Amino acid sequence: MKIILIYLICVICVPAFATNNASIIEQRRLEAHSDNDAIDNTRMQDENEQTINNIYLKILRDGGVALNNEDKDIIVELANECPYIGGTAVYKARTLNAMYSPASMFDDIKLCNNVGVYKTNNTSGNTKGIFDAENSYLKSLLPNSKIPILSTNKFNIYPNPASTQITIAYEMKYNEAGLVIIYDIVGRERMKIDLKASVNKIILNVTNLERGIYTYKYISNNFQKETGKFLIE
Repeated sequence: MKIILIYLICVICVPAFATNNASIIEQRRLEAHSDNDAIDNTRMQDENEQTINNIYLKILRDGGVALNNEDKDIIVELANECPYIGGTAVYKARTLNAMYSPASMFDDIKLCNNVGVYKTNNTSGNTKGIFDAENSYLKSLLPNSKIPILSTNKFNIYPNPASTQITIAYEMKYNEAGLVIIYDIVGRERMKIDLKASVNKIILNVTNLERGIYTYKYISNNFQKETGKFLIE
């Protein structure tokens, strides 16, 4: 797995800035872009890494004023992810998030517990979780509504929790190409579903998926429109 760390990009660029050689600076930036594009982004964590690196490179080229609302949404959303699922890109996003919300605080125990990642104590043969009481409470907060309600993007997956099948309900324009990617709790891609504008509902058999929490990504015309979570019990 090839991951570009931003401090390495900066180390490459610093000597070029020191010589004030614009052509060397541009060459280093293009090399960093090329390396970033070469990342195998089939796993969600690597895709997040690639995305946040592109935002860093944009800042390196044009400064923070170059960021648009889409960039801001990506930064804010990724900063609030559980790092065990979103990967190291979560921490990079939090650094950038300080531009918008300098006083933001992130409680990783709560963020991770909310999506089913729990910290346990395995010392001295004790398998009891050190946060069992908290985990039990947070598990009770998982959505249990089986009523399909479309989101603002007119997209929804239900029932939630599910057992044997889920329904993907959506609305797309005739010229849209839709895609849903489902990941397991550690970010591995488990299912990929093409959506057609000619229909607005797909029933999916999920008996091949283990019990647990899954995340999904809804993409339309190569643009990520929505992410979310659902439970299979």
